[in-house]
Amino acid sequence: MEQEKESKVDPTEVFKADHSEEDNEMNSKRQAVDISIERSEKYDKADWKLFIITPYSKWIELETWLKENLPTSIRRSDGVGWISVRYENGRGSFHRSEKSKQLEEKGKLAREYWQSIQSRNNKSLLDIAARYNIRGGKWLLYLETHEVDQMWSLIVKALFSGELGSIIKSVKVSPSDDLRKINHRFVPEPCKSHVLCIYTEDIFKKIQVLEVEACVRKLGFWNKLHYKPDISTILGVFLFSKDGINPSMLTSTYDFSSNISRFHDKVLRKYFNVDHNTQPEEENIVEDTWKELTNMTIDTKYTAI
Repeated sequence: MEQEKESKVDPTEVFKADHSEEDNEMNSKRQAVDISIERSEKYDKADWKLFIITPYSKWIELETWLKENLPTSIRRSDGVGWISVRYENGRGSFHRSEKSKQLEEKGKLAREYWQSIQSRNNKSLLDIAARYNIRGGKWLLYLETHEVDQMWSLIVKALFSGELGSIIKSVKVSPSDDLRKINHRFVPEPCKSHVLCIYTEDIFKKIQVLEVEACVRKLGFWNKLHYKPDISTILGVFLFSKDGINPSMLTSTYDFSSNISRFHDKVLRKYFNVDHNTQPEEENIVEDTWKELTNMTIDTKYTAI
């Protein structure tokens, strides 16, 4: 009996097929990035549910407002982009602020410069942030629907009482996102998650950035945290962007049993721990600051944003 001939498979064809699948997957992710950028701009320009804290604000007023504007009860299909609480000098919607024109000008210059450089990484993001004095950033908390109302209330009350620290002036949370873009059309779809943003004023003051993370841990949020500078958003750097750069400068994971946070610094490309049981000296927490790594000094002709 003749033995059946083994069918030979050309390894190059397998290689091409595997890479074709990878390319298709990456293209899909990049299309999702483009949609994310478009939606982000759309929501920033939409109506905001806003509570402004003044010296005359009362606790009962804040509590009443919170109950009437829970993230799970406000929908984006109603035309609401964000729910926000801030001090009078805190961050709001740039598209409606006095700084919007200046930011638009700085953003245009920053994007032109970003496209002109060959080496693009997290460090070059900071270089451009220093060059145009775009120093703002935010911690991102990703929350499921069942937990967002409680955590949002805790964060807002901590902001009001000063528990988040004097440097934090603004927080915001996404409403129920019952709109998803499918086939270039916005159609209803059940909400799956929310994002809560805690704004910091200066990404180069790394110790302050870490102190805000510690405050969030004390409030009971133990999931992974991401710290994203505003320059990433302005330059359109999102996860799976074609440059392959992670838009977050820091990530933090938390171990409840030891009360220790483990950070991944994407700029210095290293890991370090912060023990929340102690108050170590500043130099023991971070060996280098991001500001020292930049090739450019902060340009004072641009107002800090």
